[in-house]
Amino acid sequence: MDKTDDSDKNQSAAMELVKTPDPFPEHLEQEVELTKCYLAEQHAPSTRRAYRADWKIFEAWCEQKELAPLPARPETVAMFLSSEADQGKSPATLRRRLAAIRLAHRMADLESPTNSELVKGTFAGIRRVHGTVPNAKEPAIAERIRAMVDPIDRDTPAGARDRALLLFGFSGAFRRSELVSIQVDDLERKEQGLIVSIRKSKTDQEGVGDTVPIIQADHYCPIQALDHWLKLSAIESGPIFRRVYKGARV
Repeated sequence: MDKTDDSDKNQSAAMELVKTPDPFPEHLEQEVELTKCYLAEQHAPSTRRAYRADWKIFEAWCEQKELAPLPARPETVAMFLSSEADQGKSPATLRRRLAAIRLAHRMADLESPTNSELVKGTFAGIRRVHGTVPNAKEPAIAERIRAMVDPIDRDTPAGARDRALLLFGFSGAFRRSELVSIQVDDLERKEQGLIVSIRKSKTDQEGVGDTVPIIQADHYCPIQALDHWLKLSAIESGPIFRRVYKGARV
């Protein structure tokens, strides 16, 4: 099988998520097919295959439960996530399932149920119960983080920022791109800590968004480190982590 055959199969798989438009006049057939091809190419072949598989899993679950997959109600998606989590599916896998469901609804010009607070809250609860990165490669274990934090002078702007970056980043298992994109408005204060809203990440190509809980700790507390940095830098809005210039200017 040559590369052309593989490409055709990938496009065909992707188009299973796309709503068939109303019939156009025959003289526009070429333009319609070109549009379909370009639409299918918005994602890499591997992403299209993954989304197709995820959508089929959701469809099969809905059929078994006698629920409509398209358009799907927020309650349907929330129950699907709960069922998948109960079967041991990781938060990363569920995030991709959500992306496939959202894409299918977008292609059909329908409001996505993944935007509802019910679905977002259910996913946040799953992440909190089942962990955030069970299969991710941790860049440093807790002992190494402590060894990196201990020598830092927390009373200087650069030191306070670096200490907060290490503790906050490790606690939430954030990627570097996620850390630098977090805004003050993305932090929601709770009695037990913080809820951080991640608007988009490397594994969230469809922009579903995510929330990450940060829990208070008695020692090496990420929230205390962050609050100390924000107070020292007088940051009240915008990105929480910024460059420190000469003269300790933020």
